[in-house]
Amino acid sequence: VAERGQLYTLDVELGSLLRSEIRLYDAAGDLQKSGGTQIVWEAARSGRHYVEVSGLGIGDYDLTVNRFDYTNDQGDDLSSATPIEVGETLSGVVGLEDEQDFFKFTSMVGEAYQIDIVSEAIELKLVRLLDSDGQELGADTGQLKAQAEASKDFYIVVSSLFGTGEYTLSIKLIE
Repeated sequence: VAERGQLYTLDVELGSLLRSEIRLYDAAGDLQKSGGTQIVWEAARSGRHYVEVSGLGIGDYDLTVNRFDYTNDQGDDLSSATPIEVGETLSGVVGLEDEQDFFKFTSMVGEAYQIDIVSEAIELKLVRLLDSDGQELGADTGQLKAQAEASKDFYIVVSSLFGTGEYTLSIKLIE
């Protein structure tokens, strides 16, 4: 029985099943959320909910449902961005599928940068580079390279297109 306001994770560990799709329904049978091998979900109301797991082919899997005690670890917008220095690696968590973690670094004119995001847990991650006005300068699903045309603050945004979990973010100079 789910408790209103509580976060939960629903995880499928694939055995011989090739791919999974999780669907979560409320007591009335209305779809609340769906995903591949993991769903992070906040219960809108207390009560029974139902889980459907389907897959590609015939096979076995393990389903686990756990309470998810999540604390947001990084800034959520330009004004609260977490500082990162060139040459530094920081860890973070995308705990909710619509979460965006913001980081801020200061560039030097003419320098080229490589920004990497690495995650075993997040199936499809996204790293974006923004200027100080929030305009997107580039985006990629793992590595982004950029040349600074001015010495100023830039913002890196880490998010997930599919999945949640821990990641590491690094920024380094390209020689």
